[in-house]
Amino acid sequence: MRGYRADVNLRKLGMGATVMVTITLDSQSEEAMAAFEGAVAESPSILRCHLMSGRNDYHLTVRAASIEDYERVHRQEIARLPRVARIETAFALRRW
Repeated sequence: MRGYRADVNLRKLGMGATVMVTITLDSQSEEAMAAFEGAVAESPSILRCHLMSGRNDYHLTVRAASIEDYERVHRQEIARLPRVARIETAFALRRW
């Protein structure tokens, strides 16, 4: 066993949009990855961050109140992350 978790209904807390964001950095150097990961840890809207193999470097799970609110998150949090070369966004339509 590795611990426990709370299954919080974020929709009831006003966070109705789940957004999957793939990130490609401008470099895969240790410094670039450390700068990116440090900034992600400070971002209040990013729930999860995974270092990936393959074409993209990171996969983020982001929560926002709505698609319109995600625009704010994108401008104020994601687009300001260091060393980002490309951002691709997909919106979750349903979870089961």
